[in-house]
Amino acid sequence: MTKQEMVLKALWENKLHHIAVEAYAELKRDVILEEYTGKWENGSPVMKEIRCSKGTTVRINMISRLGDIGITNDLGVKFGYKYRTIPLVKESVVVNIRLNK
Repeated sequence: MTKQEMVLKALWENKLHHIAVEAYAELKRDVILEEYTGKWENGSPVMKEIRCSKGTTVRINMISRLGDIGITNDLGVKFGYKYRTIPLVKESVVVNIRLNK
């Protein structure tokens, strides 16, 4: 098992025990994150686009039963995410998944 797989397993164990999910990674390409503005228009939430460059450190705040993760560029928040991706696949937008910044 790789280090990244071990981190993801630890995140899943935390989720099962209702412990906050927290890990870090870098973006391996430019990504547009979406942040909820708190407003609605025409029955849909108004989202703000946030452009993040390749190499940006992101925080992993969510791991789902399906194996995808939720990431944010705000390293200080404990909950919420602005983008979802599947880790450890060619199409993933994150690399170097780890427990520490």
